[in-house]
Amino acid sequence: MAESLKRRSRLLVAGKQDAVSLLPESDGQPQPTSKRRLSGPRRRPLSAEKLLYGVFLTPYSLVMLAFTLLALGFGVVMSLLNVDLLAPAPLSFAGLSQYLQALKDATFWSSLKLTLYFITVPVILEVTLGLLLALLFQRSRLPALLQALLLVPMFASPIVTGFLWLMFFTPHLGGIDSLLAVFHLPAVAWLDNGQTALIAVTVADVWEWTPFAFVFLLAAVRSLPAEPYEAALIDGANQWQTVRYITLPLLRTPLLTVTLLEIVNYLALLPLIYSMTGGGPGTATEPLDLYAFVQGFEYFNLSYAAALLVILMGVMLIPALVLIAGLRRGMVKI
Repeated sequence: MAESLKRRSRLLVAGKQDAVSLLPESDGQPQPTSKRRLSGPRRRPLSAEKLLYGVFLTPYSLVMLAFTLLALGFGVVMSLLNVDLLAPAPLSFAGLSQYLQALKDATFWSSLKLTLYFITVPVILEVTLGLLLALLFQRSRLPALLQALLLVPMFASPIVTGFLWLMFFTPHLGGIDSLLAVFHLPAVAWLDNGQTALIAVTVADVWEWTPFAFVFLLAAVRSLPAEPYEAALIDGANQWQTVRYITLPLLRTPLLTVTLLEIVNYLALLPLIYSMTGGGPGTATEPLDLYAFVQGFEYFNLSYAAALLVILMGVMLIPALVLIAGLRRGMVKI
């Protein structure tokens, strides 16, 4: 039965391939279904509707591309100059000195490690929890009030979210220590210790962005075709086998997409950390973007801050390109 479900899932996620052509013939080799397949797919002319989409989207795309390249170019150029507002001087070319300074900066390396942590651990937790909730409510309809409550964290301002969780984690004041007191556990100074402060920020971040993954994946799960589930039920598959061999293969594209979007949502984490811990205690919760903010707007070292942000862009570009490549290879038509 498991082999049958695996075969069904391979056929379902075949994308643009012809499912019938994947079925083995008597000699064990896949056969084309028609002569047209041997000559390759026929290109269809662009419809008037697609041309209209292009007409409306092209101006917006060009403007966004221009602003993106302008901001990116300005940041790269600034990182190659000496711009220090505390020591005004004529602009001079600094080359890669700002980047070399970062390589020798211990705070930079600790901030880089925190950045890698925030684009992996919270993202994995958010996508996993969102998927579990989506599977839980796949066949049930949520009351309107409950739907609204689940979306509240996502629409709250990061500054508000930070202050809210700051109060929650404040000793003898917030709800976390009140909950511990119910179980006769001592109060914990969550934000006074580097490890517990990092846990507190992670909890706040996961609380804020899990609803986004949940809503996205719930829509994807409810749009899945019913035929594969009916066939799995006839084959006698249990719930776990259905999820493993039917649901997850069909959700490949939505899962990669929501993971990419959750990584991009990391850029909204700075206000939450700034209002909740300020990067402290010390630099225990200071990721690379917050460190660049401190360098640029507290020490007024704009060139070094620009170099840090260029490095941050490169760090975030790597997983983004990997996920985009995965999306292009494994597009699933639902």
